[in-house]
Amino acid sequence: MSTGAVIIEGEVRVPLNISSLRRFRKWAHSPEFPDHGKIWYIAGEIEIDMSPENIYWHSVPKGDLYADLKMIVRKRNLGELLPDGVFLVNEGAELGTEPDLMFCSWESLRSGRVEYRSASKAGKDLVEVAGTPDLVVEIISRSSVRKDTVRLRMAYFDAGIPEYWLIDARGKLVDFQLLKRTGKGYVAAAPDSEGFLRSPTFGCRF
Repeated sequence: MSTGAVIIEGEVRVPLNISSLRRFRKWAHSPEFPDHGKIWYIAGEIEIDMSPENIYWHSVPKGDLYADLKMIVRKRNLGELLPDGVFLVNEGAELGTEPDLMFCSWESLRSGRVEYRSASKAGKDLVEVAGTPDLVVEIISRSSVRKDTVRLRMAYFDAGIPEYWLIDARGKLVDFQLLKRTGKGYVAAAPDSEGFLRSPTFGCRF
């Protein structure tokens, strides 16, 4: 018997029984999950964005940032830098999402603070990052402003993620916020005299 569904833009069929992160995960790893667009589970709600990525506002900055950070991570053997398309799950924050970039240090992986796991207990393919990575990055697009700056900011904080980079390349100058987790929320790092922001996660300036 069908559980019913909500149809978004004639393309995305969201089953009506997605009432928990566990059910969202099951749907996200099933053949029925859409193969394009972005879908998030944030604090009990599903958010969907079918907008294509703008080349210069989103795709190019994301690629450049991944290339630069990858060199740092590999050269210093810090951990693993994961591109977009990797599914992040944090049960405590009721969060299922795909950050634009994500970094997991070797120490976090060794301690179990974060782990790679399959979609089911019997599965063997590692398709999820579960727990609390050291860093997540979101690049703002026209359709993601509130999600990235409000909803995901709160969810990443609730997930205990120490550092959140928020990048907006839609203007003439790139707006780069390096947000550090404090007891009262994320606080933007202040630039030094040369305009650089220091990252506690990487131990260097950007």
